Amino acid sequence: MPKLCSVVRVVVLVVACGVAFGATLFVAPEAGAQAILRDAETELFLQEISAPLYKASRIQADRVQLYVEDSDAINAFATASHLIVLSAGLMETATDPTDLQGVLAHEIGHIVAGHHVAASQARSQAERRYLWAAAAGLVLAGVTQDASAAIAGTSLGQEVAVKGYLAHSRANEQAADQAALSFLRRAMVSPEGLLRVNQRLKERGELLGEGDIYWRTHPLSSERVTLLRNEVQSSPYTGRQTAPELAEQFRRIQKKLIGFRHYKEFLQQHGADNPDIAIRYGRALALMRDNRFAAALEVISGLLEQEPENPYFHEVRGQVLHMTGNAAEAVEAYAESVRLQPDAPLLRLAWAGSLLATQDEQNDTLALRQLRIVQESEDSAHAWRLTQLAYARSGREGRALLAQSERSLLEGRKAEAAALARRAYEALPEDDGPGKFRASDILNLLGEAPPEDSKD
Repeated sequence: MPKLCSVVRVVVLVVACGVAFGATLFVAPEAGAQAILRDAETELFLQEISAPLYKASRIQADRVQLYVEDSDAINAFATASHLIVLSAGLMETATDPTDLQGVLAHEIGHIVAGHHVAASQARSQAERRYLWAAAAGLVLAGVTQDASAAIAGTSLGQEVAVKGYLAHSRANEQAADQAALSFLRRAMVSPEGLLRVNQRLKERGELLGEGDIYWRTHPLSSERVTLLRNEVQSSPYTGRQTAPELAEQFRRIQKKLIGFRHYKEFLQQHGADNPDIAIRYGRALALMRDNRFAAALEVISGLLEQEPENPYFHEVRGQVLHMTGNAAEAVEAYAESVRLQPDAPLLRLAWAGSLLATQDEQNDTLALRQLRIVQESEDSAHAWRLTQLAYARSGREGRALLAQSERSLLEGRKAEAAALARRAYEALPEDDGPGKFRASDILNLLGEAPPEDSKD
């Protein structure tokens, strides 16, 4: 599970690390930091189960970003910039999607109540932009030779990872619970999940002494327990069952996450003869992590025989093929995953990387098309890295320099971004008005005179 790290300091210190899905080198994040795991299926699922909560709380869905933190602790936190981060430990121990919905509703309650207002606007912007820019992955670097961003990561710097876990007062916690219960009722979701998570945390805290981070930073008072129990008793949605297809999708995501994070244990516990699709899905990830690529391909091929229209099975197949140097076949697998799930930027980013790995001129053009689609919805340093590579190969020096400037800007290297933007402006042909305008825009953004104003 490799990370290729470069430390970037802007308003918030972020360790920008790309985590390739199942390779061999691991560099741990700095003390106090955790990695953010990126997975298209998981993030789309979290957005799906959050959608009714956004509507109930009157928060615009496109303002919220959801991520999973690579931590065994049961934890969650939100920031002023509407980032909500759930720990892998919470994901892996949840018994039902309503557990997650309860926690998500609680964190939305903190956001709506303004409990994070102390964070500056600049810090908020940095949190949002850097989590995507770094977490989308620097996975083309030579040590991994892995262009996939199926699961990629970043480390949250100590300020965000530790100070960001705001030690809320008990009054704030009760207020967030009250808001959460209101949102859950409006969304017609059972409140049992929120109570269940808090009870689980209480038990773990009593067993382990200090307990989990969430327990320490979200203190559970007797008043909060009473509030939650009363709502469970009175809510008309208590006992409401999760839709079977949603529950099954969540179970698959759980096994996928556990197989990826705890692959040796997973392979010991679950043999090859297990017919359960979720278990086999987890085994495919675990085998890939264990560098048993032929076995991983065999498992994923069996899954695709059962569900040929599953975009995420095609994604995993593409990842394994790419990691074994079969770029052309990986292109086909990723293309199918994007066809089946066109609304996932991470899938398009992975496809673009595999297209570029073929070193074919026509594929470079197709890769640029996918990267432009990614950049319409996401700030991605990795997408600009791939864009730079594609333009450099085609001899479009000005556009390559402009892409490099965009990447430097996202990663906080302002002086470098300005110098590259100036060089890009001079190298761009006169008929490339949009490119020249963007180069000037970057310079203006950084407080520097554009080239046309500095020639006198």
